[in-house]
Amino acid sequence: MNKTFNLIFQALLISGLLFAFGCKKDKDKNEPVPANIETLGSASITDNSAILKGKIVKISNPPQTERGFFYSSTNQNPTAVNGSTNLKVVDAEVTVGEYSATASALTPNTTYYWCAYSKAGDKYEYGSVKNFKTKTGS
Repeated sequence: MNKTFNLIFQALLISGLLFAFGCKKDKDKNEPVPANIETLGSASITDNSAILKGKIVKISNPPQTERGFFYSSTNQNPTAVNGSTNLKVVDAEVTVGEYSATASALTPNTTYYWCAYSKAGDKYEYGSVKNFKTKTGS
């Protein structure tokens, strides 16, 4: 009887420890990893254009195949799905580091909201949203 009690007690103790601390699952190697994209800033703002700057901090899994910017004068949260303008940076390969592109044909004296993005497969990742105002036309 004592032996049976000890076996039951040990089984319950082990079950309790496993439940309390859980079993760690190895991370799936194919699980997506965030790209860590950053929206850096805008420069050389005129009445109809601005240079937008972003940065890829880390390559994701699967790797990004596209990077660029979304911008809008009407939507304060520009994304791929809300009608914002897509300014794609065309590269042979997306790499870690800074990139830039010129948004053109903008309206004078207008506030634009924009963010950097990267795309891996069919998933987008966005940097923080920033804004700039174009200069008054001449």
